[in-house]
Amino acid sequence: MSKENVEKGMLDEARMITYAFIVGTMGFLKDNSIQIKEWLNYLGNTLEDSWSNLAGKGADEVMDYLLATAVLPLGAEVVSKKGNSTRAEVTVTVLPSEKVTEKFSSFSRNILSDFGVTRREFSLIYMIFEPIARAIGFNFTHDLEDDKEVLILEKIPPVKVKRGRPRTRV
Repeated sequence: MSKENVEKGMLDEARMITYAFIVGTMGFLKDNSIQIKEWLNYLGNTLEDSWSNLAGKGADEVMDYLLATAVLPLGAEVVSKKGNSTRAEVTVTVLPSEKVTEKFSSFSRNILSDFGVTRREFSLIYMIFEPIARAIGFNFTHDLEDDKEVLILEKIPPVKVKRGRPRTRV
């Protein structure tokens, strides 16, 4: 077996462990009547300064960073991508990746249902990036559409302060 195949197998195993941790946490939260969104907001707000090195970069560069550091390592694949300095949109395959889960036992293939988590609930994982992106001047949105996840990053326009002529009292 080649080194690349061994590393790929280990990467898929690491992805399964990560999926189990995330889905297991979501299942635990649901079982204990804690909103998944509350947990994800907590994580995002705690990590909001983690992209400070990207302040001043374009939407396309920030999206590339998000893909490289958080989305693709989990096993998602890019379906389409377009962007510029003010707006970037990427469509990726859903997580957990079926290409990864199908390689493992029936438990792994049914990981969402085994923990009582829906695909839509799992896709909320992208909420983590909302406050992180906002901290560097972007709106980040995500939407699950037909077994694909659409990620959009848009630069927040600067607030314009209206300056009028000073009023004089009569």
